[in-house]
Amino acid sequence: MTVLLFALVALLVVPAILPLGRASQMMVELLFTVTAVAAALEIGTSKAFLVLGASVAAAAVVAHVATWIWPGSRAGLVAAQFLVVVLFSLLIWRVGQDVVHARVVTADVLRGAVAIYLLLGLSWSFLYRMTDTLDPHAFSMPAVTVSVDAPTAGRNLRRNETFLYFSFVTLTTLGYGDVTPRSRPARTLAWLEAMVGQLYIAVTVAGLVALRISHRRDEEDD
Repeated sequence: MTVLLFALVALLVVPAILPLGRASQMMVELLFTVTAVAAALEIGTSKAFLVLGASVAAAAVVAHVATWIWPGSRAGLVAAQFLVVVLFSLLIWRVGQDVVHARVVTADVLRGAVAIYLLLGLSWSFLYRMTDTLDPHAFSMPAVTVSVDAPTAGRNLRRNETFLYFSFVTLTTLGYGDVTPRSRPARTLAWLEAMVGQLYIAVTVAGLVALRISHRRDEEDD
């Protein structure tokens, strides 16, 4: 769980501090590959789930790399985004099993709870990006600072960063308003993410606190 959490944090933070360009692009691919491998290992609690996790992770990595080789392919972008959402959804389910069925609040359980929250934001960012790919007018946002003459891969990278930012702003209900959903699917995704973010915090914190209190009482009774 520690490796997965560090991989997620690195995937979220490191690309943002690098200048747009080939180095940033390669770093994103490297970090995404590490995250996908960590995800596959975390999903693989049995041989069947290991095969499933590894298959989805491999497909997501290949599709993701392909979007940089053929950045103008809309079908390729949608396929890559969909596979990433599937991979992260499987991972949320798998880590969620550990958190929900935990009998004691350990550091690993806390890391799992944080990882799920980060995965929710990441998953929704890819859903927004998929919506944007299918309908370029689904969102209203400030002019992308990448020049129109920049390579398509560079523009894709900036849009990915924009939707990652929008996703976590929505998940935490900050709502700055610089990026706004315009289409019905985009608006639905936005309010669903805000609702899930609030419910997750409330339910998870309440559950962990109750588990901690129950464990203390058991220790006192012993």
